[in-house]
Amino acid sequence: KKVDKAQITKAVTLLTEHVQKENEAKNDLLNSNNEAVFLMFNLAKIPEKAVNKPSLIELPHPLYQEGSECCLFVKDPQRKWKDIFAENPVKGLVKIIGVDKLKKNYKQHKQKRELCDAFDLFLCDKRVVEMMPQHLGWNFHTKKKMPIPVKVTETDSHTEIEHALKCTFVRLAQGPSVAVRVGRCNMPTKAIVANSQKVIADMHELLAKMDNGIDGVSVQATGALSLPLYVSERFREKQTALAGAPAAASAKKSAKEEEGEDETVAAAQKKRKTGDKKQPASAAAASSSSAAASAPATPAASEKKGKKTDKPAAEGAAVSKKAAEKATPADPAAAGKKRKMKAQ
Repeated sequence: KKVDKAQITKAVTLLTEHVQKENEAKNDLLNSNNEAVFLMFNLAKIPEKAVNKPSLIELPHPLYQEGSECCLFVKDPQRKWKDIFAENPVKGLVKIIGVDKLKKNYKQHKQKRELCDAFDLFLCDKRVVEMMPQHLGWNFHTKKKMPIPVKVTETDSHTEIEHALKCTFVRLAQGPSVAVRVGRCNMPTKAIVANSQKVIADMHELLAKMDNGIDGVSVQATGALSLPLYVSERFREKQTALAGAPAAASAKKSAKEEEGEDETVAAAQKKRKTGDKKQPASAAAASSSSAAASAPATPAASEKKGKKTDKPAAEGAAVSKKAAEKATPADPAAAGKKRKMKAQ
């Protein structure tokens, strides 16, 4: 009710025109604007666990119209079901594959990828749905083409298949958003808008049963940006809080940095003041030493210094005299006289 039809119409028109221009620029004539159109729902709460079973929403303008091709995986024997659908054909159902044939003929990754690209929609018998993921591979999962389980019996093989061809499918994963296909870019704008309104209403009821809600809705095409249709007040408050958290943290960090700078400046000023107090005493000591060094010597001090200087000189002279006496040769006559006196 809160999503305006005019707003949906405007967004879908802009989106389809954008895709058409992109394809014309790329000369993509084979694609013929066949890109899927999705509604993206932002959930109020992340589901506690994924819901593997898809929910079906019947559309006023089916996605799989004339020309769409569907493949059905059945429980063996395959031949039995081929005969049943041959007698009572379903419009759009063009391929039936049994589990044994799937294992045998689609072992390689290339074969699985080609199978995934060959059909618009895949269905499977409810009795074999648990075998599908291991035999189909990740291509089916990434392209959102995992088979939709339907009830197939010998007496009623048409009802659920025909109903599934008129529906779109909702798979609730364990995440904050879910995508639901509502059309293709080559469909009329009115048809896409009508499908979107039906899906929004049914999604509101579906999520309410799960005690969940819708915080936002946007429309998007394959390979294009999404255009917002609705944002709840609760979601706006969340975004504001998330946007304000970094700003608050940054302001707190700046305040701490400024406080740290103030403390550093105060410490530097204190250190400078302490240095200024110590400087006069140091300067007085330095000037006293300089004055003592530059003052002229007194006479007493000079005489004392002179005595100290002369004493080593006198001692040196005495030592030199003794050394000279030893070095001078003795007189022969005096030596002979001295020997005679010793003999007597």
